[in-house]
Amino acid sequence: MELGAGLVIHNLGDPAAYFKSTNVNAYAYRAVHERVAETISELERQAGAGTPLLIFAHSLGGHIMSNYIYDAQKFATTGKPAVVQMATEFEKLRTFCGFLTFGCNIPVFTFGFHPADLVPIAPPRSQARAKLKTWWMNVNDRDDVLGMPLAAIGEHYKALADDRQLRDVWIDAGPFWRSWSPMSHNDYWKDPKFHDIAADMIAKALKIGPM
Repeated sequence: MELGAGLVIHNLGDPAAYFKSTNVNAYAYRAVHERVAETISELERQAGAGTPLLIFAHSLGGHIMSNYIYDAQKFATTGKPAVVQMATEFEKLRTFCGFLTFGCNIPVFTFGFHPADLVPIAPPRSQARAKLKTWWMNVNDRDDVLGMPLAAIGEHYKALADDRQLRDVWIDAGPFWRSWSPMSHNDYWKDPKFHDIAADMIAKALKIGPM
């Protein structure tokens, strides 16, 4: 119990601060998204403008990246100014092809909303979906108190799952002496089962070609 409580307190401090500032003009929200934008810009410099973009996000990173992708897609469809500067097609996430969340706690941030109002990010372009039908994999360990399924949080997420675009996957993350405990939250990166899921997404993304 103490182990689980300590993990929750340690890992939900930053989410609480981020949640309080989900107004797009708030300092923490903007600062976090600016850091993401810098990383994406550097990825474009290294990989090239038309490279399919897979996004892997752990824990709070899943919520942050879901918000970031949502903002980018809203900017693309409405022309409403984005929180951060998005000058190129890559920076606008036009080559986004897949999303892997793990130890994901997006549902924590949805409790104050009606399920019908919870709208997930839009699917990638058809060129990407031809290779990645299930473009959103959400991987969690049942003993990870911060890892939660997504299909049940609202009808729009359920629709993605029913169409096999979103898939909730359960694994026992980490070595046997940790996988039964809340400490599994920190073990996804080192788990062979997680590696297989990530490798499969990467292999499929490599078949997409320039976008």
